[in-house]
Amino acid sequence: MGNILIAAAYAAYAAFWIRFLMHALVWWRAMARPAAIAGLTPPSSVKAWALSARDAVFFWRLIKVNPALWFGEWVFHVSFLVVALRHLRYFFPIVPEWVSWFQIPGLLAGYVLPLSLIYILLVRRYSDQEKYSSRTNMALLVLLS
Repeated sequence: MGNILIAAAYAAYAAFWIRFLMHALVWWRAMARPAAIAGLTPPSSVKAWALSARDAVFFWRLIKVNPALWFGEWVFHVSFLVVALRHLRYFFPIVPEWVSWFQIPGLLAGYVLPLSLIYILLVRRYSDQEKYSSRTNMALLVLLS
């Protein structure tokens, strides 16, 4: 039974990274499409990667649609990343020093994480602007908070 659970965990991890890389490829291709439609020369691959990285790190499109939602989403993702980095200590037999640097920030981010989820839920529920997500995303937010 233990081997089955380990295999399932590795399969979920692999599925996450495969889907993430597929989304990154779609984003990268989409950066060149508006220029081609407008009759302009498509951006270079370096520029396309830079624009995709800017969109993935700073949620550039979301800030244009709803700045209040952008703030909550960015705080959620940053705090989630710090909490995930803090949890790396459970996976290393000898914990590297850089992982131990995330213990206190990770603890604080663990308290910020549910507050940011509640903030996102409230902004999405009561925002008069264009709806940014589907009902399944709202259900996921309710389950997480």
